[in-house]
Amino acid sequence: MALAYFAMSQDLQRQANTAAVLRTLAAGGQASVTELRGSVGLSRPTLDAIISDLLAGGMIRQQDPGSSAGTAISSTGERPLIESARPAAGTPVRRRSGAGRPARNFVINADAGYVAGIDVGRHKILVMIMDLAGVVRVSRRVEVPASIDGAGLLALLQHTLSAATAELGIGLDRLRAIAVGVPGVVDAAGRITRSVVVPQWSGFDLRPLIANWASVPVAVANDANLAVLAEQWRGAAQRCTDVIYILAGRRTRAAIMINSEVLTGRHGEAGEIGSVPELFFDTPEVLLGDPGADSANLAQVFAAARAGDPDSRQRVERFCAELARGIRFLVTVLDPEIVVIGGGLSGAGEQIISGLHDQLDAQVEPDTDRQPMALVSSQLGDTAVALGGIRRAQLIAAAADPLINAVIDGQQKTRSPHGENAGTEGEIVNQPVRSAPSVPPATSPLRVGMIGAGGIAGAHLPAWLALGAQVAHYSWEGAPQLAAGHGGVVADSADELLARVDVVDICTPTPYHREYIELAAAAGKHVFSEKPLARTSADARAAIDACADAGVQLYPGHVVRFFSEYEAMHRQVAAGTIGTIAVQRFTRSGSRPEKDWFHDEEQSGGIILDQMIHDLDFARWNAGEVRTAFARKSRVGEGKDAVINAQVILTHDSGAISYVGGTWARPGTTFRTTFEIAGTAGILRHDSTQYRPVVVDLGQAKADEEGTGLLPAVHGVSPFATEIAEIAAAFTGGPSPRVTAEDGYAAILIAEAAIASLQTGEPVDVATNEQAGALA
Repeated sequence: MALAYFAMSQDLQRQANTAAVLRTLAAGGQASVTELRGSVGLSRPTLDAIISDLLAGGMIRQQDPGSSAGTAISSTGERPLIESARPAAGTPVRRRSGAGRPARNFVINADAGYVAGIDVGRHKILVMIMDLAGVVRVSRRVEVPASIDGAGLLALLQHTLSAATAELGIGLDRLRAIAVGVPGVVDAAGRITRSVVVPQWSGFDLRPLIANWASVPVAVANDANLAVLAEQWRGAAQRCTDVIYILAGRRTRAAIMINSEVLTGRHGEAGEIGSVPELFFDTPEVLLGDPGADSANLAQVFAAARAGDPDSRQRVERFCAELARGIRFLVTVLDPEIVVIGGGLSGAGEQIISGLHDQLDAQVEPDTDRQPMALVSSQLGDTAVALGGIRRAQLIAAAADPLINAVIDGQQKTRSPHGENAGTEGEIVNQPVRSAPSVPPATSPLRVGMIGAGGIAGAHLPAWLALGAQVAHYSWEGAPQLAAGHGGVVADSADELLARVDVVDICTPTPYHREYIELAAAAGKHVFSEKPLARTSADARAAIDACADAGVQLYPGHVVRFFSEYEAMHRQVAAGTIGTIAVQRFTRSGSRPEKDWFHDEEQSGGIILDQMIHDLDFARWNAGEVRTAFARKSRVGEGKDAVINAQVILTHDSGAISYVGGTWARPGTTFRTTFEIAGTAGILRHDSTQYRPVVVDLGQAKADEEGTGLLPAVHGVSPFATEIAEIAAAFTGGPSPRVTAEDGYAAILIAEAAIASLQTGEPVDVATNEQAGALA
């Protein structure tokens, strides 16, 4: 008996030690044997044995400059994202000279496990698959035909999930767990007891059908309950333990989280406020006057109300009053920290939040002893249910496998109080597809002043509204139209705007950036300015100094750093996955701009400063400071009808070389980006056309499918939303964002050196060119 107990104790100790190693790797991204010994306190023989077992089991992989970086399947499922740099057979392997063998580093093997979250609704099915490193590798959406029945909906679900796994290049059996969110009441056993949206599923046990088909553990849950799980995990309710989530759509539903636990009730009906006669209201009847009206038309009422239509305004006010009754009841009984408004109508954002505040503030007694409750829009939009499914599936997989549990536990420890991953740029956990970080709840919404009303303003505005910001506008043209879309205020002057707001978002043509940055700084307002930070490096330096003197923050809008594909690539580079960078290649092509000022290089700086600065900035972020720039440019055609191409070659202090290409082509041309990063241990590749072998582009792409030609198509979480939420968090006391004003200044210096090279025909030293500019 004593020997058996000793053996069992040894096994438990080994499991605990193994879990400690996995938690450390998941939290830190990578670690050497020496670093692991320091973190977990194990002897070298014990640690070597654990690492050997984890390598053999595929949970971790070795990563160092002298070994294979491994292979990861790209999100397209067609080509590897990382290709190992292996010597040809028979090639002698050179050994490093020096003190000894380089350290062996180890990382979690992202391909060791996947989980899937599925959102099944009346109008769409969304499947998202996440790997063991916390990266959403596939997001696949299909529209649901209006005539489909329950059996057809199940078949479509199965087809969509199969297509998503095929896109990733894996079989269903590689999934560790699946969680499905459905519109209806789901009991503790996972059976759908009632569904008004899909009546044929009422009384239907969906879980075993999917589980037997896929041979994978499956959970079925109410969609709102999964959404609240996602909002606490990666959305607006991070750091909150008591949350109410309102799923506002054709029928209003709620999810309740108390002490970080989702409450479902004995029969799974907790939160079904739409089933309470005293709280029930029919959304189409309230907003459209017809209970049988298509819910797809609901958004039109909000748009008409924003445009000033009196009848629509009354209908929206009545809707907010009806919704507020249910929220008031839940808030009174449950006393939450935060109420998150999501669902199909959350796109109306500011209108609903503002209307609810009017209703709730008018009828709630002030209580000076309480902290005010936050009322915010969902940051995850229509991905909340699927992301909540991913989180539920993670927990299922963790319960079944202690090793998976250790990895997920370690990943949780990397998230800072502001929802971001902890650590410096080189220590960020590989988690590129993520929700925008939370702005800390405040007693009043952030007041944002947007200067300019062009295309980039239209990209920034939804991101501010999603954060619950109150947005005012000033522009020489276009401001009334932009404001009408959300009921915003239009100022008659920049001074009037600055008097109304807390922060400023500058979306004007480039030559006016410095002027408005300095104006905002003088008024004591934090500033977010679209790239480039200014027309010249001298102007940029003056703007930076003005903000520093005024004690306000200044950040440039280099949004490519926030695109999930580029973020994933940078994290792989920072983690050393492909070793040391040798060569980088970036391309960017799309429609030539329509506005005249873009084609006046005195105003815009031309294609290098306006378009290619994105990749010039990213090349520096990846490979370090730039030493020289050499450029060539071609122009075919005259005036605005010309096709313009530029090529820039950069040398870095690190020894790396970067090739950056940009093209402005005919109107309607699909926006396309590519990159290829070659390192000593592998290659990272991406093509926004998803590696289709031949693409015939006649400039006839649909803007909503392929990008407008000036802005790329966005899939999943908007990079503009991630960018602006990170900036807003910094403005409200959070951590500094990933791009600084000095980064914006450095990008302009590189662009100016490239432009100078066009004149000299020779490579131009960036530092020397900066000094020459300072003396001019």
